[in-house]
Amino acid sequence: MVSLPLSKIQTLKSRKSTRELKIMVRTVLDDIDEGNLGITYAHDHLIVRETNYTSLEKRILLDDIDKTETEVMDFKQLGGNSIVDVQPFGAGRDVEALKKISEDTGINIIAATGLHKMEFYKDGFWSENADNNKIADLFIDEIQNGAYSFDFNDPFIRKTSIKTGIIKIATDENGLTDYYRKIFKAAAIASKETGASIITHTELSKFGIEQAEYLLKSGIEPEKIIISHMDKKINLDNIITLAKIGVFLEFDSIARYKYHSDEEEVKLIIEMLENGFEDKLLLGMDSTRERFLSYGGEFGLGYIIGKFIPMLKKAGVKEEQIRKMLINNPKRALRFNL
Repeated sequence: MVSLPLSKIQTLKSRKSTRELKIMVRTVLDDIDEGNLGITYAHDHLIVRETNYTSLEKRILLDDIDKTETEVMDFKQLGGNSIVDVQPFGAGRDVEALKKISEDTGINIIAATGLHKMEFYKDGFWSENADNNKIADLFIDEIQNGAYSFDFNDPFIRKTSIKTGIIKIATDENGLTDYYRKIFKAAAIASKETGASIITHTELSKFGIEQAEYLLKSGIEPEKIIISHMDKKINLDNIITLAKIGVFLEFDSIARYKYHSDEEEVKLIIEMLENGFEDKLLLGMDSTRERFLSYGGEFGLGYIIGKFIPMLKKAGVKEEQIRKMLINNPKRALRFNL
């Protein structure tokens, strides 16, 4: 079992805020003005490495910086500016690789702290026995001071100065079990302390409403919550219920034909726009090895900009609505109100 060395987490003496008000987005290189985000994918994966404390399928591993940079440059050449990499703590995340990719390509990258669903970690992983305050301390430390580096054997081996800019948490097919409630509580504590938003994983679109309600009851504002994958299993009533709550919905089942066609995705987005929710939608590719062209997969990181957006335009979606989904909404969802 991996244990958290107390010496490696700075003691948080007070949760009382004395910060002056400012609005920005925290990237792996620096804090930037939200106006510099530009076209943004709100949920993606650029580097995912294998470790001896995770259980990651090969199809999701992205472990070649050069190949990933090829994808990022294709995204950039199509007009892309920023990417949220939502691989969280201890799940094959490599913040130093993300920093290099950002430096080499000029693309803004927002890294994530947090914890993924349990099945991604082997039995005995640190979070199983840590309480919500210790978990919150880790999240806060990675946002305020710097994330842990990648190491094959020990996720606590070394700290970096690379700060994370969002908190990623998840539930699986069992929903908000006691374990996941602990993680969600920790995320709420960390969000309130740091100003970072929370992005969630839903398993096949399940439990998104429950996730949002729990975070809201924990004191998180709706615009600090992003619920992902709600388009995998399309249930319009559930999706609209979430949108009415005021949280952001992140759609990433574009070019995922095992779930539905792109035409059905276009129809869903149009229905959301017609219901008045254009200010609540975010887009991403949720990339894997099977989706990156440079790894031998299909579609590529530039697919949304190069292929899917023209489909939306052809279907009658207005330029301003597309701008909201790719530029304006990400600015609001990713900002730190400090």
